[in-house]
Amino acid sequence: MNCTGFYFRVDEYSEPMNALFVAKEFLQHPSTDLYHLKWTLLALHNALQGFMILALKGTSCLEITKIKKKDTRTQVEILSDSNRKVLNFIDLYEMLKKDSSLKCFDWVQTDEPINTLNSWRNQFVHYMPMSWSIETMYIKNVLISTLKLLVFLVENHPNIARGYSNTQISEIKKSISDCTTLL
Repeated sequence: MNCTGFYFRVDEYSEPMNALFVAKEFLQHPSTDLYHLKWTLLALHNALQGFMILALKGTSCLEITKIKKKDTRTQVEILSDSNRKVLNFIDLYEMLKKDSSLKCFDWVQTDEPINTLNSWRNQFVHYMPMSWSIETMYIKNVLISTLKLLVFLVENHPNIARGYSNTQISEIKKSISDCTTLL
């Protein structure tokens, strides 16, 4: 992220990295302030979605673009559409599971926590007035599973490392490790 002059800049590389750094900041608050777990969850969801996009986007981003089955437009027309949307979180996750460079990851152990993470994120963002309680240990377990997937992605997917310097990769790995320790 660059904050130069009158412009706020963000891109597909700065966004997931900074979301991870923010998650770490939220976890550094005293354990008596459990509300920070909500913001940690939202930041880690954002980070994971960003890293999944980096892993899957290819050279044109067509792979991660939501396209209707009966869409007859050419690739150029789809990519030049200013209203195009990225695939949803779970669709990105399902695509990631099929990625040949990630076959050795234990997806079975991650499916439920990732679906739970997404469900909670949607509930927090699209909040319906109600009373809601979640056991803090369950939240922490979901976040730890998310961090395991994040570290695996960063260490094993060649598309992710492509956009970062070695220093940035080290900072990302350290933030993941710190978040895991703080949980």
